[in-house]
Amino acid sequence: MGNIRRGLKSGMVIGATSCFASMALAGVQFNTAADVKAITDVETALATQTDMNKLIGYYAPDAYVQDIIAPGLYHGRKQIHESFAKQFEAVKSMKGAIQDLNIVSDGKMACAAVRVSFDSEMKDGSKLAMSVRQLDVYKKIGTKWQIIMQQTSVPMDPATGMAVMNAQLPVRGPMKWSGNLFPSPAVDAVKAKEDLRHWVVNSSPIVDVDEMIKVLGPDKDALLFDLTTPGEYRGTAEIRAAYAPSMNQLKSAKIQLGDFVSESDGIFGAQQDTQSLRIVGKDDSVKVISFRETDCFHRINGKWVSFFESLSWPVDPKTGKSVITDPNAKFD
Repeated sequence: MGNIRRGLKSGMVIGATSCFASMALAGVQFNTAADVKAITDVETALATQTDMNKLIGYYAPDAYVQDIIAPGLYHGRKQIHESFAKQFEAVKSMKGAIQDLNIVSDGKMACAAVRVSFDSEMKDGSKLAMSVRQLDVYKKIGTKWQIIMQQTSVPMDPATGMAVMNAQLPVRGPMKWSGNLFPSPAVDAVKAKEDLRHWVVNSSPIVDVDEMIKVLGPDKDALLFDLTTPGEYRGTAEIRAAYAPSMNQLKSAKIQLGDFVSESDGIFGAQQDTQSLRIVGKDDSVKVISFRETDCFHRINGKWVSFFESLSWPVDPKTGKSVITDPNAKFD
């Protein structure tokens, strides 16, 4: 799980809120101080508590979680409680510190992109230091913000295949959004959820880097937690530069979509999935990779575009390697 210190500096909350101070639409309120504080309080609780009886209420009854250790897929409070409680059994004490936090909310749904480092002392006397990325999707249920989707991950070292459990990345601070992330009017929420599935199916097989960039952002309005180190990119220019060398070697790709869930209020959208890709290189080499993906969306020119995206592989607890292929993935 991601963990952050309760003593979160108020400046980070102010920075996340002020980006939206002049971006109000009728009926839609962006990053109000109350919403940002409430979500920050949840993240802080996740950081400092190891009692799942206290933590589980922050998750919606049917929440989906993609956790670090394989298989790491949990649905509903019962599975989430059992899995995390088992992990906490080995922990004697834990201290966390937030590295970066970005929150986006329209008052009904929200996303928090978080990087966290923490130090733990285990009951067997060993020490554990970790630095993780976490993308949390929230929905306001009644008067409370609850997590409906969560992905926690670490990047992989591409040279060794080992998961990098304590990657150290520079602190970059709050993102500065270029404009209105949520233009009106809202669209039908049911259709929006269906459209997000189409987005995944249509965007994942893209092998042209310039076409891929069009489904993100736009421009600086994008944050990507990547599969491999360094592990984070901001803005479409950074993402393009990171992906172009490998994507320029590809001929085609085919997707096999596994688990999929989406949510939308017609203005904001989010999805979480598992998928496998059969990738064909320009040298006719063939490779299959499987991964998890979580996205937060807004609409640009009538199309859904991802502004927060997290891609990850779970970690094999025995070897410490990232599990990059699903043995059940079958392609014709």
